[in-house]
Amino acid sequence: MANRRLFYGYVATVISTVLWGASFVWTTDLLNVCNFPVITIVTLRLLVASVLMFIVFKVEKIRKGDLRYFLLLSMFQPFLYFIGETYGIKYVGEASFAAVMISLIPVVAPFALSLVYKSKLKGELVIGAIVSVLGVVLMSLNITGGGSISLKGILFLCEAIITAVCYNVVLQKLITKNYRPTSITAYQNAIALVFYLPLCIGFEGKEFLQIDWTFRAVFDIFSLAVLCSSLAYICYSYGAKIISISKEAVFNNGIPVVTIIISVIIGQEVLDLRKILGIATVILGLTLSQSNIFKRKR
Repeated sequence: MANRRLFYGYVATVISTVLWGASFVWTTDLLNVCNFPVITIVTLRLLVASVLMFIVFKVEKIRKGDLRYFLLLSMFQPFLYFIGETYGIKYVGEASFAAVMISLIPVVAPFALSLVYKSKLKGELVIGAIVSVLGVVLMSLNITGGGSISLKGILFLCEAIITAVCYNVVLQKLITKNYRPTSITAYQNAIALVFYLPLCIGFEGKEFLQIDWTFRAVFDIFSLAVLCSSLAYICYSYGAKIISISKEAVFNNGIPVVTIIISVIIGQEVLDLRKILGIATVILGLTLSQSNIFKRKR
């Protein structure tokens, strides 16, 4: 029974990794092929996800004094995070590069958690973070004669990383208050939707009316909402409960790999030497950050 439970935990974790890797491909498709405005994509994604979560799951009430944490959580992610991620994908133009940068979050987040909650920081984490950053720099250089990566896109992705780290700090606070993962996800999507609606109506209202609602566009929106903003978070939370967050974080290293495989299969991207070397370096750094080499030496 225990082995079966552990197996289900790993299956759930793999599912979340695959879905989050695919999210970059669907977002790139909406931006570059379907010509959707950035804020509209996120607003529609959160709208569908919020309705789904509140219909399917029994959501707890927010307890007295905790509303401020939910507001802060939603402001960091999905609100500010999705702005950085989606605009980053738009200006970078490469789903794989965006996925590799976003995969730095599991490395950077422990630094912030260690600073705020005074937890011990592993030496492997510091080394892994440095190697991973070098990999991102390598991917941004034009060393093979291909197109260079947009600095504006990199800055937006950095903003996404920073807000995701802040999200993890606030999330840790809510986890200690014993809220269910489904309730946290439902509220963060719904509150962020309230933040996004005025922006969508005010800045992209005219563009929204001109959207060509093809089957491909509807499929991408629903895939992001149902699979990535709902199912993936549920699977990740379930996996964390079974195999622990520290072990599960290793699987986040596979997100850029999934993105690249899907992008190449559907013809959205072509592999080159710069991309291969950069991705390999980042994944090496991420793997080092999750290892126990110093502990084994001792």
